[in-house]
Amino acid sequence: MNLALQDCCIRRGLSAIRHKSGVLSYTFYFMKNLKPIFDRFEAKGTVFGSLSKANFEQIKILLLPTNVINLFEKIVSKIDLKIEENTISSLTLSQIRDLLLPKLMTGKIRVPYNDKKSIITSSTNKSNKRKL
Repeated sequence: MNLALQDCCIRRGLSAIRHKSGVLSYTFYFMKNLKPIFDRFEAKGTVFGSLSKANFEQIKILLLPTNVINLFEKIVSKIDLKIEENTISSLTLSQIRDLLLPKLMTGKIRVPYNDKKSIITSSTNKSNKRKL
């Protein structure tokens, strides 16, 4: 189960679920909590598990009051937003690394080296310096 960071195509064999009120975090964690139920359907497909719409509609769930759902969403959505931002940063850094590393290794780009300069690795601890 994943939460898509961008629009994607939904076709046969792949489903998307959206809460009527648009609460993303609540819906994601609610569905993750149903994983043990979904796992029962894993053996029903030839290669992948198979869960029909009829099977899905028969799953019994506890409906929470709207105010509880909204409170959960208010708290957890901030955490999920940070996770999303960190994921995007990580993907961006990986792409930059994959672009630059081959060029550094082959010498197509070079990093200036001057052993008289030093980098401060911690802005709070000035004694923690490392020479280049």
